Amino acid sequence: MLAANRVAQQLKQDHIGGLHIVIGVINSAPDACELLEKSATDINELRAAAVEIVMTTHSGGAKRSIEKAMDQARISNSKVIDVVHILLGTLMDPDESVVALFDQVGTNIDVVTKLLSDHLRSDGAA
Repeated sequence: MLAANRVAQQLKQDHIGGLHIVIGVINSAPDACELLEKSATDINELRAAAVEIVMTTHSGGAKRSIEKAMDQARISNSKVIDVVHILLGTLMDPDESVVALFDQVGTNIDVVTKLLSDHLRSDGAA
């Protein structure tokens, strides 16, 4: 969330939304980027498209993403909410701007959501 806040500040925006979270994850979480790349997502294209969209479109608030992330952390018996939980929470109930982002880069949100869920399940089983 700190990375998402930093993104919003750099863009001179007074709120944190789903796109800020996606950009923050891309900028600060190599492990999550590896999971995104497994879905054939070009990280640089995703970042560029997210910045372009966030500059022209309002991205919904992050509260819903955080609530979903907390649910996913509970489900995976994690004592902390990590970046994968936050990204998954953002993609489980995405606002229109996040849907537009993934559509623009040709990545299926459902595929990414499944990859992230599978990763959390396998991480918990380890």
